[in-house]
Amino acid sequence: MKPTEAEIACFEAGVKLGSLYHQFSGAPVSIDSIESLSSAIEKSIENQPYCTEVSVEIFKDKVQNSMNEKYRYTELKGDMMEVRVEIEYKDTEVVSKMKVDGGYPLMFVESIEKK
Repeated sequence: MKPTEAEIACFEAGVKLGSLYHQFSGAPVSIDSIESLSSAIEKSIENQPYCTEVSVEIFKDKVQNSMNEKYRYTELKGDMMEVRVEIEYKDTEVVSKMKVDGGYPLMFVESIEKK
């Protein structure tokens, strides 16, 4: 059986979120670098096929609470960010997200629409 457009679009969304999470978790981040790191993550993931939009919000309070006082930075973790990815595959648009649920970052499909 051949996968549907929606299934392919959902798969692509999962690839983008998994890539983002595993590529950037552990990256050094400070209060001063939140904005530039968010932008770099967005631009990196937007390069991938079928990806039309990415938004990454890194939570300043979570970075601040995790920061090493002596060195003034910490490692980026999944619970420090919320991510939204839009995929367009042929006539199908998928919106997927990563957000923390019960202390654990989960990836999920928010919506699937036929154009």
